[in-house]
Amino acid sequence: MDEPQSPIRADVCHRCLEPVPPKASRCPRCGEPIHKAANIRKILAVFGLLMFVVVALVAFRLLQTSSAPSATDSQQQKDDAPPPEKKPVLGQ
Repeated sequence: MDEPQSPIRADVCHRCLEPVPPKASRCPRCGEPIHKAANIRKILAVFGLLMFVVVALVAFRLLQTSSAPSATDSQQQKDDAPPPEKKPVLGQ
């Protein structure tokens, strides 16, 4: 009778595609370093790019929604202000 085979957990070398023992730091066939987090730089780069895009979108949205004073607003403020008082000329 056939015995059930236990699944052997072995990583695969990304260079030569040969199975690598779980605790090995290098491939026994080709010597390529085996890293569990080999893509950490790519993940961090994508995360940084996404954060940059989010911050840029938030800043752009804030610039659009903020009401900057326009020339007509400043003209209305000048019309509403009382005229400045005349100061006496020096020497009189």
